[in-house]
Amino acid sequence: MRRYPELLSRSAIQGYQRTLPLDIALLGAQDLAKVGPINLVIAGWPCQGHTRAGRGEGLRDPRSHMFWEMLRVLRHLQTHQARVPAYIPENVLLLGDTKSHVMANVHQIRSWIGPAVLLDAARVGSRAHRPRLWWTNLLPREVLRRAYETVPRSSHLIVDNILDIGRCSQVVKVVDRSPMAVVNQVGQPRMALPTFVSFPASHAYREGGPGLVWDTCLQQLVEPNANERECAMGFPTRMTFVPSISEASRWQVLGQAMDLNCLTWILALVWLSSVGLEPHL
Repeated sequence: MRRYPELLSRSAIQGYQRTLPLDIALLGAQDLAKVGPINLVIAGWPCQGHTRAGRGEGLRDPRSHMFWEMLRVLRHLQTHQARVPAYIPENVLLLGDTKSHVMANVHQIRSWIGPAVLLDAARVGSRAHRPRLWWTNLLPREVLRRAYETVPRSSHLIVDNILDIGRCSQVVKVVDRSPMAVVNQVGQPRMALPTFVSFPASHAYREGGPGLVWDTCLQQLVEPNANERECAMGFPTRMTFVPSISEASRWQVLGQAMDLNCLTWILALVWLSSVGLEPHL
């Protein structure tokens, strides 16, 4: 998976950018027909409507309109293709928001795309926590959940291995708590950083927070840089680098991204199941 940028030519990327509108709201039936049969849809939508970070308006939040666009495209493909496409949507937990209309949205989403399973990317190999709800029609929810609960994590997957030279993570002082996977143990090397978010100075990344790393050159605690965040989430280094894009913008993009380690793990389970092997990784 780490080699896929070299396997996907620049002309292919430019080709799809010329064929399809970059805004999903502008994506119509004629655009989809140009592409031909679509086998897999991987998607997410802005999470603020479902969390305390936003106004807690659920699917009524203007930023949640992307969910409706995703559902529109999925329904079109399901009704116009001979073979129903597979899908893997992802979004955040509710984080304690129990407003009645938000909870009603949860039940609505379940009726449309099925039940979700909670996965923390740190459990399946990521060097950063990212507890998220995942939906898919590729595997039964119970199979995905059981594989997640039994997956072993290598003791060699520590944060320090993906940091730049001269930088190290802080000593673990507190054991991870639910909904995070318990991978960090007091007195042991740090296995996972706190969740990366799209806005600056989150609680875990300010004034001595556990997400800061020690820079021996600067002799101070600093936030992980964009390259380190990419590695932590399973992306190739400099994946988000563009000369005209600032470091802060790269952090924002990664804070909104799916964890590639977790997505790859799900797809590996699907492959194992398809060839008749027990899906435990």
